[in-house]
Amino acid sequence: MFALAFAVLGILLFGVIYSRHAGGNIFAALKDIHTVIIILVPFLPAAVLSFIAGRTEKKFFALLRPPAEDEEK
Repeated sequence: MFALAFAVLGILLFGVIYSRHAGGNIFAALKDIHTVIIILVPFLPAAVLSFIAGRTEKKFFALLRPPAEDEEK
């Protein structure tokens, strides 16, 4: 849930930063590496939380799975 909130906030910040730095010209913004980095920074919290949530979800479902029974018994 927090990842989604950070993603929405990142999109809003992206719009504000893009309009201030690029002025509507996307190709001029992509030529300047500083502008690209500044535009990507608001998305970092959402990306980190999504990565952590994915790993945690895999561990959770592994705990829910019943243990494998040996067929030799």
